[in-house]
Amino acid sequence: MERGGNGTVVLVDGGSSVVIDTRAWPVVIATWFGEPTETLVDRYFESHAEVVGRARTNRERFVLITDTFATGAPSPKARKRIVDLTAAQAADVARLTLRSFVVIESMLMRGVVTALAWIYPKMSESENVATITIALERAFAELDAARIPRPVGMTPRDYRRPTRPA
Repeated sequence: MERGGNGTVVLVDGGSSVVIDTRAWPVVIATWFGEPTETLVDRYFESHAEVVGRARTNRERFVLITDTFATGAPSPKARKRIVDLTAAQAADVARLTLRSFVVIESMLMRGVVTALAWIYPKMSESENVATITIALERAFAELDAARIPRPVGMTPRDYRRPTRPA
């Protein structure tokens, strides 16, 4: 795990990685690259637990955006790990997560996300959207509706995705 001093965490396992960006708190963006491995999924959920811990400690809610634009389909074992770790999350995670969005730009990933929701129906509570801009616009609308201040210095149109970690 590599922690960026700028509010990002970069997790790498072989040719797969995820960048978790909390710089625009209370909007958290997890951008996946490559085919998620079981190890990467485990490490992601460990890092996500830290995000949830921050929200819990500060009595704040956050919006999670999972960006799949640069990812491949996880293996069946990695999919099972995603379902198992999602199901094992603490009961307050749903309350602390104001809303969850999944950016899906490919039909392949749409099928994967749909299959995961069939296996574990609570996963269907995330809203699937076509672009990162739409996800951010909806995230900001959720924050506005909950009367939670928007991130300072960020707009949906000026957000730039991270590059694939080396």
